[in-house]
Amino acid sequence: MRRWLPPASNVAGITWPPVVTGPHAALVALVHYLDAAQWLPREQIERLQRMQLVRLAEHLAAQSPHFRARLREAELKPADLGELGGLQKLPPLTRRRVQRAGEHFFCREVPPGHEPLAEGKTSGSTGEPVVVKRSAISRLHYFAMTLREHFWYARDFRQPLTAIRANLKDYEEIESWGAPVSLLFPSGRSQGIPIRTPIAEQADLLERFKPGSLIVLPGNLAALTDEFRRRGRALPGLTHIRSLGETL
Repeated sequence: MRRWLPPASNVAGITWPPVVTGPHAALVALVHYLDAAQWLPREQIERLQRMQLVRLAEHLAAQSPHFRARLREAELKPADLGELGGLQKLPPLTRRRVQRAGEHFFCREVPPGHEPLAEGKTSGSTGEPVVVKRSAISRLHYFAMTLREHFWYARDFRQPLTAIRANLKDYEEIESWGAPVSLLFPSGRSQGIPIRTPIAEQADLLERFKPGSLIVLPGNLAALTDEFRRRGRALPGLTHIRSLGETL
């Protein structure tokens, strides 16, 4: 894989080539597969995507009362979603409808191998958080896509990482980047700054920690830029800035 760094072996006595066993082996395999599959002919990728979409729709129609009602209202069958015209007839799902559906939104059962489930919430930036349930396979894909993005941008895991987030209650520093990077690779330390921290204090923390990579909301980034201009200083070790979606 381009920019794929060898993961750390988790088998005693093995350094090269690395051997990864257990649940982490599935992550390694999926990242490698995605890297190879992106070069398939476009028509083949689209055909595989449509096949998976129909499989998903069939399961949802059988297990989710809410999704079954959506299909009925749009006069669609699960197989119709495998065609572009059919998929376009399915109205976009709104935040309000998800909230009104309650437990009927979720599947009664998940396929074998997809457990355990975990519950998550959106940030509630509009005052209306949405509750979702994520399967183990969803988490696996999220980890694989995160690693894939790291490799695309050739980020150096050895550098310190800072994340300024709305869902952090307290300031924190840990000895790695956390999952998924820490599952496979040695990494630098990471710093978590709650977004409610005053901008001047955020700048002080960044200057002390000296991150190589920064995750931050656009509005917060603009305020930090103004603060560092005011100070007449910069963060010389910073090589990557990732901004996230934000309420307009």
